[in-house]
Amino acid sequence: MILQPQERRGLILEKLKQHGKIDIDDLVTQLHVSGMTIRRDLALLEEEEKIIRTHGGAILKKQIIVETPFRAKEGKHSEQKKRDSSGCHRSFTR
Repeated sequence: MILQPQERRGLILEKLKQHGKIDIDDLVTQLHVSGMTIRRDLALLEEEEKIIRTHGGAILKKQIIVETPFRAKEGKHSEQKKRDSSGCHRSFTR
């Protein structure tokens, strides 16, 4: 079975989602293509920021959780925070 490049890259992404990482040699065996073909596919997927290349393979690029800046959170739920902190203060001063 000969896969089109886009189909092959889709299959690579599916394997990454299932296993978390892939190995070039395994993909060569499974997809019946050359190592150079897999490397080109991985380079393109990395360029599209879908994967991260590793030595001999790749892993999925996961979105990094972005922390909300302190200033943005500072005023949220301020009344609840005051109540909570006064309760903590009372329990420590007993």
